[in-house]
Amino acid sequence: MKKLRFYLLMILLFGGTCAFAQDAFDYAQKEYELTFTVRGKTQTVSCQAVRFHKNWFLTAAHCVSPCKNYSCQMRMWLAVGPARAAALLSQKNVFIPEEYQDEYTLPPGVQPKRGELPAWDMALIYFNTRQAQYAYYDAYGKVKEKDFLLSLDKAFWDKKTDEALKESARLYEQSRQYAADGQAQIARQLTEQAQALEEEADEYRAAAEAAPLLKKQWDGAMTPRLAPLLAYSDKDEHFLMSNILVPRWTRGAFEILSSPRQILYFGDNAAPWLSAGFGVEKGNSGGGVFLPVYNGGKKRASGLVGIVSAKSLNQLPEAARKRYALYGSEIFLFNGFSESTTLGFIRRVLTEYRDTPNVQPLESYGQLKEVVKKAAPKTAKKK
Repeated sequence: MKKLRFYLLMILLFGGTCAFAQDAFDYAQKEYELTFTVRGKTQTVSCQAVRFHKNWFLTAAHCVSPCKNYSCQMRMWLAVGPARAAALLSQKNVFIPEEYQDEYTLPPGVQPKRGELPAWDMALIYFNTRQAQYAYYDAYGKVKEKDFLLSLDKAFWDKKTDEALKESARLYEQSRQYAADGQAQIARQLTEQAQALEEEADEYRAAAEAAPLLKKQWDGAMTPRLAPLLAYSDKDEHFLMSNILVPRWTRGAFEILSSPRQILYFGDNAAPWLSAGFGVEKGNSGGGVFLPVYNGGKKRASGLVGIVSAKSLNQLPEAARKRYALYGSEIFLFNGFSESTTLGFIRRVLTEYRDTPNVQPLESYGQLKEVVKKAAPKTAKKK
């Protein structure tokens, strides 16, 4: 298992010199943390969402299904650091396939079907930057928009740092003069004021260091960098020949999980894929599954190959559990894009808004290998 963690300060320090860190930030500009609270409950649920169109996010249906029949407060975190910005999402802009079933989407007393692959575990969220409502925060609570925008201005915080340090130096000099004249109490007060200004300067300096990354996040949210949807419609089982990447934001920390193994496609046009586990946890639900492609050592534009759905061998039908037992108990499923299921759903919803997704055939990337023997891959070892 390879786990590549990038915390905000690390990206800030190495973003200008390390190509891989820049690559990581490219994924960070497509992935977002989605949180919501259901009416009557105090617990905040956290999932991921991925931007695939300037007006649209994708997430897992099971993340937002409680909001279909219950009132929810939903926030999409667009920039996270010492200051934070969130888009306040409306339930009317959440779209779930009618075919998706769980205890929240069905009438009372009706139980969802069990033992089926989660082929429809995908949802859409409409987001228009010009029409959206936003909320802004700092370490102490809500702030106004102008105060948040100031947090993006490195030059402003550099100037505040310089002014605080100069004033602190002036007060220290005055303190020494009063002390030399025998006025110890005044000298002590001036020293305390100078020390307080030094502490303020430290806060301003930290804000200046964080400002470039916050600005990149905010600018990326307003003018997003988008990955194409890689669609696949073959009924036969295949492996993805390139390792997938699963990014995640969690309360301001960003990480990328990288698969060490090939990924198996289940076929039948349902477009669910299965992977041996490599650290994908509950908080990854709804996040993007990216396929980075390299030709001759040079990276070709990455595509979005799916959305994280479920983790657990037990969520597979019994026949599949027996068949893929060699993967061990730590697996996860993600839904790909098939015209007969998820991609068809995406096209139908976006058509109502006169939007069109950027879709490319996965086959054209040359990253598919047909499964000749209908069995788990030899690379999978029993745990």
